[in-house]
Amino acid sequence: MRDKVNSFDKLITTIEQLLENVKTYTRDVNTTINIASNQIDGNNQKLQTFVNDINDYVRKFSLEFTKIQSELIKLLENNNYQLISEYQNVSNTIIQGIDRQTNINKKGFDANIKGLELLIRILGEYPQKLDDTNTDT
Repeated sequence: MRDKVNSFDKLITTIEQLLENVKTYTRDVNTTINIASNQIDGNNQKLQTFVNDINDYVRKFSLEFTKIQSELIKLLENNNYQLISEYQNVSNTIIQGIDRQTNINKKGFDANIKGLELLIRILGEYPQKLDDTNTDT
């Protein structure tokens, strides 16, 4: 009988360790997702800075090319705004996908954690029930 209790104790310990591993993994996944999201935001800012720098250089061309420069600026601005808009749309889609997946992962991990906690609680009560059953017989 003592062996069964020891086995249950070992099982509970193993499940508790598994629970800690799941919690650690969840934290690590969330940290990684946050880092990726921050990198995407940084890339958006760098692209905007790059576009602004390009516009500044274009404005510095000589006055002799004013007409060409004006047309070129309009063309560049249109293309740059389209590029920024498309890049931001892609970035937003990626961020939304990451957020959705994070929520799905969190719900799954939360469900697993609750299930493991319930299993630990039930297994923790089981040796007492065995003792009660043996005492009754």
